[in-house]
Amino acid sequence: MNHATTSIATRNTPWGLADSVIEVAPGITFYSTPSHGGYHLSPERRAAMPPAIRDKETFARGNWYEEDCDWALVALAFPAYFPPEAIDAAHRVCAHYHQDVT
Repeated sequence: MNHATTSIATRNTPWGLADSVIEVAPGITFYSTPSHGGYHLSPERRAAMPPAIRDKETFARGNWYEEDCDWALVALAFPAYFPPEAIDAAHRVCAHYHQDVT
């Protein structure tokens, strides 16, 4: 993954207060908390997703994609920002959790 910006932040997430933030690309941000984390997409990035991916209901809902399963939707929608092995893993995750995407 090419990370544009890494910082310490205090943004509230579905998993609590973020202790770190990585801007993967404009509109694609990874948030980490002491207990969990995931990606947040800007409205523009979410609108740019293929409909089959964009319309999936995620565990955290809205523009949030948790790090265990829903991250794979972000990777498949924006593969240029993830290494090839992550895309392979994203296909495997979606085959189990989001069968209608792959």
